[in-house]
Amino acid sequence: VKQSIAKDTTVPVGSTIDITVSNGKAPESSVDVEVTLPSVNRTGTLQVFINNKLTYTSDKVLLDGGKTTVTLKGTGEDNSYTITIDDSTVQKGKVDFTKSPAVVSDVENITFINKIELISVVDMYEQDAIDALVELGFSRSNIVTVTQYSSTHARGVVFKQTPESSGSSKIAATTKITLYVSKGEEPTS
Repeated sequence: VKQSIAKDTTVPVGSTIDITVSNGKAPESSVDVEVTLPSVNRTGTLQVFINNKLTYTSDKVLLDGGKTTVTLKGTGEDNSYTITIDDSTVQKGKVDFTKSPAVVSDVENITFINKIELISVVDMYEQDAIDALVELGFSRSNIVTVTQYSSTHARGVVFKQTPESSGSSKIAATTKITLYVSKGEEPTS
């Protein structure tokens, strides 16, 4: 990689020349970055990605509105990093690991979007359905009920919801959820 005497320099016989040979690996460097945690009074999963590759995961991080320190480690000079909490990006930027300590730049802090797994409340009574959604963390003010006739569900029972539950997908806690509640069968004249 380098030598103590410049190339094409004449030196006396018996001189010492220091030569540095690479082992083929760039030296690893690190830097600490501070991340503000959202205040949602629960635990979450924090993940660090460098160049879109997962490099660190911490489960059960207390999301209490405080701050935490995350150490970024790697090699090379033009790296992007992303820090997520429960799949919501909270910080991203660039990091140069050729410096010691590494240097971060272009840091962008992003507002956390609290995402919650939506369950199906179809076939539940209206108040039970609302209570179940609020218990998960959805805001009561974002839960709307619409009453309609239904020949398949008893009066007061949810027969449809939007958005629909689709397995393990998560949605923002602020998403409007509409519950269609049965008025019973439509009367015949």
